[in-house]
Amino acid sequence: MRDIGHFIGGKPVAGTSGRTGDVFNPNTGEVQAKVALASKADRAALLNRTFIVVSAFRHAIVLWLTFIYLRIIQFRVVVHALWRQIFRSSHPVLV
Repeated sequence: MRDIGHFIGGKPVAGTSGRTGDVFNPNTGEVQAKVALASKADRAALLNRTFIVVSAFRHAIVLWLTFIYLRIIQFRVVVHALWRQIFRSSHPVLV
């Protein structure tokens, strides 16, 4: 029977609580694996790792959103210039 641990920081980690839960095969109803249940230490390790990852990507997300915003502004400027050029050629008296 296989044991299923935790997955923290991109690596498989064995549970430290010593408690397990059964994983059943839905077709036969047989127990096919044991899954490790998390302890407080496991949860703390997960939260610490999550905090590190979020703080590392927070600046990247802000830079990406700024890039997208500036691209939208560029697009609006180009569309406005093209619109004015089309309008000027079709209505020379009004411009």
